[in-house]
Amino acid sequence: MNADDTAQTAILAGTAPLLRTQGAAITLRIWHHLASDDDARLLLFEPFWAEGRPYSLIEAVLSAAETPVRFAQHLSAEQIRTGLPSMSDALAGALRDLLGAAADARMIPAWRAVLETLLETIAARADRRSA
Repeated sequence: MNADDTAQTAILAGTAPLLRTQGAAITLRIWHHLASDDDARLLLFEPFWAEGRPYSLIEAVLSAAETPVRFAQHLSAEQIRTGLPSMSDALAGALRDLLGAAADARMIPAWRAVLETLLETIAARADRRSA
């Protein structure tokens, strides 16, 4: 693990408890940051499945930051990839709205990276399923 990975891991570990307590509020703020016709809204409410139970998007992102979990998603790879950029922007906006100065220039990119990696991994699995 290089210094950048170590720093990102520390940021995620230090901010995860705060995000865990704000999960519903983050989801609501993400909803408000997405355009009403943005298909990324599907990602907010379509459950992510792992170990026989559903996870919300925020729960899945938090879990992915802590331990590698194999999440499944019922949306197509195209739907996931199409929604990823606006979802990533909406997550950043929601964190800034709720956390103010605590959502600094190191924290937001760290959580965006977790979200983007999670969704890209799920999309790649969906590609393999449809091949």
